[in-house]
Amino acid sequence: VLTSAAPMDGEPSPHSPFNGSIKDFTGMKIIGKGTYGKVYRAVRTADNKEYAIKELNLAPMSPKERQDALNEVRVLASIRNPNTIRYYDSFLENDKLLIVTEFARGGDLSAKVHRHLARKERIDEEVIWRYFIQLCQGLQSLHASKVIHRDIKSANIYLVDAKRVAIGDFGISKVLKCSTAMASTQIGTPYYMAPEIWTNQRYNEKCDVWALGVVLYELCALRHPFLGATERSLRDRVLRGQYDPLPSCYSPALRDVVRLLLAVDPRARPCMDQILAHPPVAARAAAADSPDAGGPVALLDTIRPPAMRRQPP
Repeated sequence: VLTSAAPMDGEPSPHSPFNGSIKDFTGMKIIGKGTYGKVYRAVRTADNKEYAIKELNLAPMSPKERQDALNEVRVLASIRNPNTIRYYDSFLENDKLLIVTEFARGGDLSAKVHRHLARKERIDEEVIWRYFIQLCQGLQSLHASKVIHRDIKSANIYLVDAKRVAIGDFGISKVLKCSTAMASTQIGTPYYMAPEIWTNQRYNEKCDVWALGVVLYELCALRHPFLGATERSLRDRVLRGQYDPLPSCYSPALRDVVRLLLAVDPRARPCMDQILAHPPVAARAAAADSPDAGGPVALLDTIRPPAMRRQPP
């Protein structure tokens, strides 16, 4: 018998647990179509709260593979960190695996980057540091739980509220790889793929560190560090670690962190514990945890950073 992966608890009322059915929700609206399927926003009738529901097609899977997928989601639901999107429940409906997660009202980081690009203005460095430290803490939690994300990108990082970003879609690639029919699915998104994945080498959690470096560069430059007209040229640039310097308005400390994360050799790339212990990162993380820390990210966002380029008079 296929069962729900993990009943909702914590924030939702313990007196109204999920029954493992889409009938528990109303007002379902498609808010995105990701690599693996559709994403909906819906309201749970029992508590009138909004949730995101990710739909994955399991039609090619055998009954055992489907149960393995549910078991994998159960593992993901056990991860609790403010900077990872909370997994609440999952259930099967007509060959679809529906995963119920926390809903992020602020959209994703990719949309924020594009908004700044359209306005031709940089993201304030203090905002970038805040986001980066939170992402490090979320990724550290995943790696401590033996979960490799495999698809870190700005579109999978969510602005939960004015103060908090959270990593989403973790473990989805592994859920799908419970199926031998899907075992050849490409891991990751080309712009964020680590050199060792491009070359079909064995990989570990360091591939997530590389992808985080790409995201950090993207927040600063408002574009990907590695670009190419073809997949071959993109691959060549990644394997050479060839990218343009960050804009001069950003500090040497931030540039140095990008350099560390984008080390081509995974053995030279730091793990998450080492990144958080790196002095510039550790100092800012400690300041963010202080009761006397400055205002929220929303307040920092009101500061107009330097324009990307000045218009001639």
